[in-house]
Amino acid sequence: MASVLNWGDKILGLAERHKVLTVSSLMLSTLGGAYSALGDVSIARSLQAEALAHYQYRVAMSLGDAGLAKRCQFFVAWSIIQRRDFDHATRILVGLALPAVRRRPQPDTKLLCMCDAAWHRIWFLRRGGALNASDRARCVLPTLGSGRGAADGRRGARGRDGEEGTAGTGGVAGADADVPLAPWYGGQGAAAGDGS
Repeated sequence: MASVLNWGDKILGLAERHKVLTVSSLMLSTLGGAYSALGDVSIARSLQAEALAHYQYRVAMSLGDAGLAKRCQFFVAWSIIQRRDFDHATRILVGLALPAVRRRPQPDTKLLCMCDAAWHRIWFLRRGGALNASDRARCVLPTLGSGRGAADGRRGARGRDGEEGTAGTGGVAGADADVPLAPWYGGQGAAAGDGS
């Protein structure tokens, strides 16, 4: 009878630990998002957002949640982008996106869309400006389907006005069709592929 009670105590302890870690992760995510939103105008807030992402990564690993851990790594890369260290951020993004592209039976489309958004952000910032409303409207991310459309594994995407984007340029339509192909799709990378 005593061994049954010991197992019950262990299970209750594990359940309580899981609950505390889950709540902690939610709180860190909320707070990290708030700091990240301010990271474009304050380096200190960007650094705080990165520290929270690292802490949330440790919580995710304690929970055994690999998907959350990858998103935390993405949040670290996003904070680094806010501080304009594009080469470091690109290395992190490539490390996240390459396994996501190669994942079988289907690619991890959610993570790839996040990485593509960061890639476009790097490209716009390297171009010398901040994103404005018209840039956001023209920036169309690639769509990944179960079928492999183009040689790089992506199909073109449609812009807001219905015009077709090009698969080889990150799906950006119109005047922004010179966005370089992201390294995880076979592009040359940030330093060589964006003309800067």
